[in-house]
Amino acid sequence: MKTSNILLASLFGSITITTMAMMADIGFGGGSREYTEYEQENIELPPFRHLQVHHNGRSVAVEASSSPSIRLFSMKGDQMPSIAYRMQGDTLVIERFENHDLVGAYFTIQAPLNELQGVTARNTEVVLNDYPFERMALYLDNSRVQIYPKTRNHLSMLLVEGSNHAHVNISSQVDTLALTLNQSSVVIDDAVTLLSGSIENSSSVGVREVGIFDFSKDASSRLDHWD
Repeated sequence: MKTSNILLASLFGSITITTMAMMADIGFGGGSREYTEYEQENIELPPFRHLQVHHNGRSVAVEASSSPSIRLFSMKGDQMPSIAYRMQGDTLVIERFENHDLVGAYFTIQAPLNELQGVTARNTEVVLNDYPFERMALYLDNSRVQIYPKTRNHLSMLLVEGSNHAHVNISSQVDTLALTLNQSSVVIDDAVTLLSGSIENSSSVGVREVGIFDFSKDASSRLDHWD
């Protein structure tokens, strides 16, 4: 099988698995929002520019909104889950999500467009499909990030620092993709104008098209690109 076909199969397989996992997390099938009534609680927040989340039991979805908040959801009649969080300067820190084992219980982070500038995650999945942005920095330790918008958009700058089997799926054009990867991977199913940074320790990058390379890798890592 050609390298491009293998990479594309890996990309869409990973997206399918991630999406299915998220659907299971938020209750699809066992409590689909299409067929199940949900109750909602809204926690208003001050403005924040960074999100930090560690060891979360569910996928964390960030959505565009006119004002910052946390939205909690539960199936009608069930106990509403609770969330422990704090503000640390301009950073929203999610400490823990209580009662996350309840079927259909989940939460979303609401943030105004282009106000969220960075995400730090450890042992967590973060989904940015419904949060269009121009610039973002991702600091990941054994975490996954999905950037797969319904309508493909154009990113000015995306910085990814990943370690310990972090993985990022991207389906948007990127002007500058800056990577520092250690035992981690990034797959981008679109064009990148400038690919910069370095990868090491069995890391990998798959990209559809690259204009300018300012990039290095060690012997154990690989860079694949296809048209």
